[in-house]
Amino acid sequence: MGRASGWQAAEEKPVVVLGAGGLLARGLVETLEEHDYHHVALGKNSLDISYEGRVRAHLRGLNPGMVINAASYTDIDGAEAASEQAFEVNGAGAGHVARVAAELDALVVHISTDFVFDGTEAAPYSPDHNPNPVNIYGKSKLEGERLVRKETEKHLIVRASLLFGPGGKNIVDTLLKGEGAPMKLPEDRIVSPTYTRHFADGIIRLANKGARGTFHLANAGQCDLYTFGREVIRKGNGKISVYPVHSKSIKRPAQRILNGALDCSSAYELLGSALPSWEAALGEYIKSR
Repeated sequence: MGRASGWQAAEEKPVVVLGAGGLLARGLVETLEEHDYHHVALGKNSLDISYEGRVRAHLRGLNPGMVINAASYTDIDGAEAASEQAFEVNGAGAGHVARVAAELDALVVHISTDFVFDGTEAAPYSPDHNPNPVNIYGKSKLEGERLVRKETEKHLIVRASLLFGPGGKNIVDTLLKGEGAPMKLPEDRIVSPTYTRHFADGIIRLANKGARGTFHLANAGQCDLYTFGREVIRKGNGKISVYPVHSKSIKRPAQRILNGALDCSSAYELLGSALPSWEAALGEYIKSR
């Protein structure tokens, strides 16, 4: 991780957000609009990043100053049976975006995940910790990181943990819309819950402060999934109940990591402060719903 001269938007150099229609992209677009950035958002129907020629044609036409790649194959369990598709988007697709961004001398911001780690450490993971993914999704995202670093030095890789916010499937909405049978949540899986609006704002601020390399970014604090779910129900007056289980009792196609907590100290130092606590972020999101 490191710093370079700050990036600033110019009228003729828009910010291009890839993955429009997804959970994170909505937060990014709302943040860019709030701060009056000239931007263009492209969804999969407009641009499938797995085709390099299409990426080159679109981005050359837009001539961006920054490209934020939030396009991703995010079906963790589905990736086990569709590894080729996962690698085409999360791996090769990320490389295509970085290569074309380099040709245009644009900063590429690549969104990655805590799933590049194996989750066996007791402490939160720092950005320079050795990755060791345990499922196809994590392996494909790690390949994307590798290709971004290979294709351009002008990159900012930002890893996230458990994201929630408007515009896409997330655990908060699932819990607050749920009724009926109690939901099982593992009390041994640790996460860094993060509100997409806070995450998006942090990304833009990091880019403007000249951040380069790999950073972790999340709302302050960590918790287990059961504690998080219980707090969601409490704050949102949810009608479903949750109860704690061990991760091994939940059978899924893809292995889950036990510790996805992220050490965000390097990002916080550059930003000048930590992001709000996950509890405060959760309250803000629930209030906004």
